[in-house]
Amino acid sequence: MVQKESAKRLFSLLGQLLDRVRRAGSEKVFRPLALAEGDSWTIPEQPRPVDQVWQWSMSQVFEPGMNGVTGRHLAYIPGGSLWDAAFAEMVAAMLNPYSALEGVNPGAVRIENQILDWLKAVVGFPAEAAGCLVSGGSLAHVVALMAAREAIQLKPEEIPRKVVYFSDQAHHSFEKALKVLGLDTVKKQKIPTDANFRIKISDLKQQISADLDAGYQPWLLMASAGTTNTGAIDPLEALAEVCKSSELWFHVDGAYGAPFRLCPSLAPALAGLERADSVILDPHKGLSMPFGSGCALVRKGQYLQAANRFEAAYVQDAVVQESRSPADFSPEFTRPFRAFPLWFCLQIHGVSFFRSALEEKRALALRAYEWAGQQDEFWLGPQPDLSVITLRYRFQRLDLDQGNRRLAEIMRQDGDFFISGTDLPIGFVLRIAILTHRTTWSDVLGCLQALLKRGRELEDQLA
Repeated sequence: MVQKESAKRLFSLLGQLLDRVRRAGSEKVFRPLALAEGDSWTIPEQPRPVDQVWQWSMSQVFEPGMNGVTGRHLAYIPGGSLWDAAFAEMVAAMLNPYSALEGVNPGAVRIENQILDWLKAVVGFPAEAAGCLVSGGSLAHVVALMAAREAIQLKPEEIPRKVVYFSDQAHHSFEKALKVLGLDTVKKQKIPTDANFRIKISDLKQQISADLDAGYQPWLLMASAGTTNTGAIDPLEALAEVCKSSELWFHVDGAYGAPFRLCPSLAPALAGLERADSVILDPHKGLSMPFGSGCALVRKGQYLQAANRFEAAYVQDAVVQESRSPADFSPEFTRPFRAFPLWFCLQIHGVSFFRSALEEKRALALRAYEWAGQQDEFWLGPQPDLSVITLRYRFQRLDLDQGNRRLAEIMRQDGDFFISGTDLPIGFVLRIAILTHRTTWSDVLGCLQALLKRGRELEDQLA
């Protein structure tokens, strides 16, 4: 009875939660991180009242730090979970289907395979490609590398002679994945990028030739379809040709950028993605799913299956011949029903909703870039390939790096807009990443105007 009453109260609190999400647009996007002293709750022996736990959770868990449900979150590569997706995730968690084996939950497996087939079509992969849904890009890199390793039956003693290539803008999770798989002793070649932060084809070719002359064995190239730093898209078509001629496994990090292939205007920039041997992408970025939604896709699905499929006596009654059970294509066995939130949202919104959202974010980035370019105080990086712009305030009385770091700190303290910074060859720059579906032109313009205002105030303090 107590459990039933608690459940009723919890569901009544969901209305408050939706109100909180609706109010998020007018609340601070970044709030002080410090927690009140004495408010670190221990795990109790006896139950606490639901309302007391709820209030403490709201104030001490979800209040400090970043507000994840506002359009003014413009840092890193922002996510912006649709509430419909959150609802679907709750349904999946409550009913708790086992989605790894077709013989246990055929409906859940069918939904997961349908989502994988759709994502394969988004990146342009053939029907025989395979994939798996994972927690995010970091684990997706691991899964893709498992398939790449399987494709050449790589032996431990061969690893130090193999060469892996990636640009100086590659996400650190790729190198981390190499380490997780025990592949960190490969020879890693970091290739320079051009003025637009795209990998230099000529330098890559020269490095491959030099490695061959030195007795090494070029194995894999990792390209980016949207870097985290600047959103740059590497020349995928040209890189596909290099991989073909040099017999390299062509792996593309599309965690951020791959979903933009839904947009016709970006098809030329992403041409060549369909030629990759493996692609990773994160629905929790451009497709507005809750955090914990990533995907690894492999062109020749048999390599992914060979790297993951095992048999055990204790699941023999759940095996279906000729099945596409996710457990055969993933290192995970027991896992959440990740496909359902995306499937549910695609059903109730349609693909057009997601395409329009991505096209809007791209348009906002271009508009922001144009507006910022009209302000004498701003230095701008290259025109965005996707939806990230880089800029810095042209301080006259302050060191540019020092001044822009201070400006970023002031913006964070204000809490009205959440932006991040990064280091580029020119020095420290500010980043505005426009991706969450809640972001509007008013949000972006407000952020740029706040940067101008705070930059001028900081400059005037030294006058």
